[in-house]
Amino acid sequence: MYLSRGYKWLDIFTKAKEGDMHLQTVLTRYSRLIAARREKEYMRTLVYEDMVWRHKLRNRTILTGGLMRPTLFHGPLPRIKPQPIHVTGMIVSRKKARGKRMERQRKLLEDINILQIERDFEAGLTTESPNPTKFETVFSGKAYKEWDELISLMRVVSPIEGWLAEIQESYARELERAQKPFPQEMLYQAVCARTEKIANKTRERKREQRGDVIKRTIERKNQGPPAHVLAKMTREERRLDWISRGVSEVGYVGQVKRKLGFKLREPDAWKREEGRERERGRMDEVSKEIAEENDRRRREVEG
Repeated sequence: MYLSRGYKWLDIFTKAKEGDMHLQTVLTRYSRLIAARREKEYMRTLVYEDMVWRHKLRNRTILTGGLMRPTLFHGPLPRIKPQPIHVTGMIVSRKKARGKRMERQRKLLEDINILQIERDFEAGLTTESPNPTKFETVFSGKAYKEWDELISLMRVVSPIEGWLAEIQESYARELERAQKPFPQEMLYQAVCARTEKIANKTRERKREQRGDVIKRTIERKNQGPPAHVLAKMTREERRLDWISRGVSEVGYVGQVKRKLGFKLREPDAWKREEGRERERGRMDEVSKEIAEENDRRRREVEG
């Protein structure tokens, strides 16, 4: 099937090359179709790569400058936002493992207690038996003595004691992990992250002062007073509170902030809005001329 299709296409290409106008038109249209599909696929690839890159930037790990104090489940770590999923998984798995070990330790200690009770019970039965020599013991008497001597001579630890020793070793490792100090490299890295954070917030603040509307501006604008304060505010007070959350310190926003008692960085900045003192007379004349011209044009339109 594929061979016959290939020969069919070969005949079409040969006839088009020899001058068949119909086949040339068909092949040209097919070439444009392939080019359009290729361009569409290329654009789709660009969009997908951009989405992947944006997702990576949105979820990239950033050092906040904080430190995570060591605990039983992890050593000293830098505070990262967002926290890597493998770090979270490590902490969760260690918590679950510790819970399982504690439950296993409780059961092993309970088994030891049961064995001791059985030994004492057998010892009592042997004492009260009319023929103690024919009473076969499992947990006490000669059996317990042979079992104890076997351990002491061959230095073999019973399974229960071995498991308990392993659990105690794990507890010791957890305690060692919790007491581990912070490395100097990590402390230096945290200091650098804090310095960069302050510099970044400073740049962000300067962008706001230049008039850029960033995420911080929108969040502060949408943020309101606490619920118990908001419930007692009038409509006018709410409006003034919303206006005062702007970045500006001049104009109407500055006037509202001064009215509400805000502490401004430049309290006299509003004075520059009316211009210099020596230029104020000329500006008043220009303003008067503009007002007269507007009145004249308005009368012409109405008349």
